Amino acid sequence: MAWDADMIQFMKQQGQSGSLPGIALATMTGPKSCKLKDGMELGPGELKFAEHLVNPLAVKVAGHCPADGELQDKTQYISALKAGDTVAVYQLSDSEVLILEKMVSV
Repeated sequence: MAWDADMIQFMKQQGQSGSLPGIALATMTGPKSCKLKDGMELGPGELKFAEHLVNPLAVKVAGHCPADGELQDKTQYISALKAGDTVAVYQLSDSEVLILEKMVSV
């Protein structure tokens, strides 16, 4: 091989060795911690969440307030993340991982 082909091959190998993995699945071990498929556990200091994953999200707002009583709330919510949920994750750096979304089977 010519020196330029060797150099290009070397550059490709170096780029691949330091590259971050793509999107992966993880299992939540608590509301703000997860375990990656390789067994690595991550906590709140390493994880970044979209707000709707850590707070319940209203999906159907319903209810009424009688003149002489309290609000009768019949709103339906999607719950925040909890232990056992499967999530899609993306590694931004060695110290930051994004929780992209909760995954469900249909």
